Amino acid sequence: MKNLYNKGPYRGYERAKHLRPYWKKNANRKWRATEEAVIEETVALDQNDTNAIRNPVVKKKPKKNIKVKIKFIEHNDRISSVYTSYRSYKQLEDAIKRNNVIEVFFKTNKKTPSGRHYQYE
Repeated sequence: MKNLYNKGPYRGYERAKHLRPYWKKNANRKWRATEEAVIEETVALDQNDTNAIRNPVVKKKPKKNIKVKIKFIEHNDRISSVYTSYRSYKQLEDAIKRNNVIEVFFKTNKKTPSGRHYQYE
């Protein structure tokens, strides 16, 4: 059990697949945190004690990005648009605060007829 953590290079010295020191440290920290629990769980399985087995941790789904089409005026009075995505509404608001933004169009999934539409004057 003691040798299972990440000590050296990735999978038997494979080329171009180096396990970075940060990830090695991170994995080792996780391993040391759960090592005793894993040992207790294997002992419980040997003794057929189902109450001692811990439930697996359920990970949260990643947040979906907010996809937007922003139309703005360039410095030579030319109108152009950009499709971008933002992780939060605060980042989106900061992008919209620019004084050259004309309109913002929220891109939604294809099932809905159209996204939300904001006009700036």
